[in-house]
Amino acid sequence: MSIVERSISIKNLDCSKESIKIVSDLIEKDKSGKTFYNEDEHGNIIPTERLAKLYLEYSDMYVIQYIEQNIGLLAISNCNEISLFIDPNYQNKGLGEYCLRTFEQLLKKEVNALVAETTIDNIEAIRLLEKAGFKKINESRQVSINNVYVKVAKYKKNIQQI
Repeated sequence: MSIVERSISIKNLDCSKESIKIVSDLIEKDKSGKTFYNEDEHGNIIPTERLAKLYLEYSDMYVIQYIEQNIGLLAISNCNEISLFIDPNYQNKGLGEYCLRTFEQLLKKEVNALVAETTIDNIEAIRLLEKAGFKKINESRQVSINNVYVKVAKYKKNIQQI
């Protein structure tokens, strides 16, 4: 185990005010908007705190800490779809892949496979998913929240083989 790996922890979040603040702070760091969609179906901006509450209510969320700093979020929905966000200041250091693999180990007793979706222009996410062993299962056209058609790729990984 490397020094980086020994410095990472993944902790489950609840719906407390502290958890809402952690998620809100990390959502604010997603300037690209590629991870957290902050508009509703009518194109209205959802306030960050409300968005954080929605994520906490509808998925199991975990905060990723590196040297005691909150640097990312992992989430899994009830249909085994995962989301991963790493603060841009900590990307391209292998942290996302390590966290994803650790998360898979935690979940492999509970689920058979994980799925993830990303827009086809999110090269970083695609590279991470493929490096972690996810396989593209389809590409489709979906309506984005602001009514612009965006190509989305869906990836899947059977984690029972790990």
